[in-house]
Amino acid sequence: MDAYPKARRFLQRHQLGTKAKPDQLPLMEAALTFLEFVGHLALFRRILAYVLHHCGVKFPQRMLAALLAYTDRNLRKLKTQAPAAMARHLQFRPESNVGQAARVQPEHIGPLVEFLVARERTTVEEVQAFLQDKLGIRVSRSTVETTLQRYRLTRLLRRKAAPEAGQPAPTFF
Repeated sequence: MDAYPKARRFLQRHQLGTKAKPDQLPLMEAALTFLEFVGHLALFRRILAYVLHHCGVKFPQRMLAALLAYTDRNLRKLKTQAPAAMARHLQFRPESNVGQAARVQPEHIGPLVEFLVARERTTVEEVQAFLQDKLGIRVSRSTVETTLQRYRLTRLLRRKAAPEAGQPAPTFF
């Protein structure tokens, strides 16, 4: 009976032949079992790639790329990453939308229009406070302005004071 059937099937399927050394086979078998268990979730693949790169067993780049379904470039980048940077990347940040910029979604426009219509004129800061307090969206002033422009709601904002003679006309913001 073969001691590492998954690893050997993997090597044959990816035409890597018998390039694996005896000390690599147990790790490959464990990695394949781990990937079967967790599926191909990016976070776990990233952790596994980092561990396999830094475990002291020298895997060929092509073998690791095939094992983890990564490109060579992804692996090179991960190999040079410091442990502290990896830990920061994995850190759970419940208050942030990781990888996403804050944005007012289309489903927020209805309540926003109701807020703007209920007041005769309002400022961008008041809209920002409304979005934060009532809808739980924390966005910058420029995001509020862009959203109001996109939905053509800028005319509902309070205008600045009238210009003196010879001064340019005020903008909505």
